[in-house]
Amino acid sequence: MPDYIYLLESRLSPEQRATLERVQELARAQDLNIYLSGGAIRDLISGQPIRELDFTVEGNPVRIVRELEKGGARVTAENEMLRHYDMIFAGDVDGSISAARDDVYDRPGAKPVHRFSGIAEDLRRRDFSVNAIAISLNAQSRGLLLDPTNGLADLERQELRALSIHAFT
Repeated sequence: MPDYIYLLESRLSPEQRATLERVQELARAQDLNIYLSGGAIRDLISGQPIRELDFTVEGNPVRIVRELEKGGARVTAENEMLRHYDMIFAGDVDGSISAARDDVYDRPGAKPVHRFSGIAEDLRRRDFSVNAIAISLNAQSRGLLLDPTNGLADLERQELRALSIHAFT
C-alpha cells in the first residue's frame, strides 16, 4: 500500500506543502476534520503535476478561511450557502476549501437540496469516480486514502466513470 503522505510531501512544491501544513494546523486548532480531495488526489496518484489543493472540511470552514486571509491568502469566489471558497493561498497556490455536503435530488432535473454531511457522503455526490478520492489530514488517520466509489481502480484502468446522471447537468 502506498504511503500517500510521503507521495504528497515529495510531489508538492514548497509553497503547496506550506499551505497544506497551515490548513492542517488551523483545522486541528478548531477541532475540524479535514481532507485533501478531488483533483489533487487524482493528479498525485496518476503522476500528473498537482495544480491545485482542494480541501474538504467536516464542518464550517469560514474561520479557517478568515485565518488564511490574515496570512496573505485571497478568496477569489465564495458561496456562503454551500460554504465553498475558491482561493489563492499564500505563495500563489491555487485551491479551495469547502464544507462536506450531500446533494439530494427530488427528481431528475430538479435542483439539489444541499445538506452538510461527512466526507463519505461528500465524495459519493461528486461528478466522476476519479474526483471522489480523498486523503485524511487528521492526526488520528493522517494519510488514510478514502475511495468510496473505487476511483483508484478507474484511474488504473484509465476510465472516466460518472457517478450519477447529474454529473452532466
